[in-house]
Amino acid sequence: SYMLFDLFDLREDDKERYGEFFEKCINIIKSTLKDRENRRIERNGIN
Repeated sequence: SYMLFDLFDLREDDKERYGEFFEKCINIIKSTLKDRENRRIERNGIN
């Protein structure tokens, strides 16, 4: 369960602790969040 808590703390880089898979998960989550934020900004700019 500690890994799950670390996964949601996107400020931390725990690659050394959990390995490459963890890093890939974090990068996917960060990318998804950035895309959602960009879409939200675009939607608000159009309205």
